Amino acid sequence: MYSCLKCGTDFEIYPPDDIHVVASRIEDETSHFVKVEHVCKNCGYVNVIYWGHRPSDPAWDT
Repeated sequence: MYSCLKCGTDFEIYPPDDIHVVASRIEDETSHFVKVEHVCKNCGYVNVIYWGHRPSDPAWDT
């Protein structure tokens, strides 16, 4: 669960697929990520979550 950076309202997040399962607010430097925008239902702020691979995942190198 994450919270809105503007108002603090909690929201649930879900991976976009079976490969990208590590969530972060910081963009992955390797560019192996999926950017997902969550619009806060309370204040309308766009919260960005970056989904990356686990480093041990063979798909990391693809």
